[in-house]
Amino acid sequence: MASFLTAIQTIVQHYNHVLDNGSGHANRMNAMGVGLESFIKDAFADSFELSEESKIKRYADFFSYLGNQNNPPDTAKLLHFKP
Repeated sequence: MASFLTAIQTIVQHYNHVLDNGSGHANRMNAMGVGLESFIKDAFADSFELSEESKIKRYADFFSYLGNQNNPPDTAKLLHFKP
């Protein structure tokens, strides 16, 4: 629960963050959710201000499964993560 509250606090701190439009995806339906998914992953991993390379490393530390176009990321590592 504390990680969820921390993610909400991170969202509040980055309320003016611009979402990615997901224009690089061939499937328009999947592209619509890319920006929101990235925003939520950044909120949980507290990686809004990191470079793309650092974000990838942070996601690998934070999420047990990063997901694919049909499945969302899995935050099973969430309970064991210490920033």
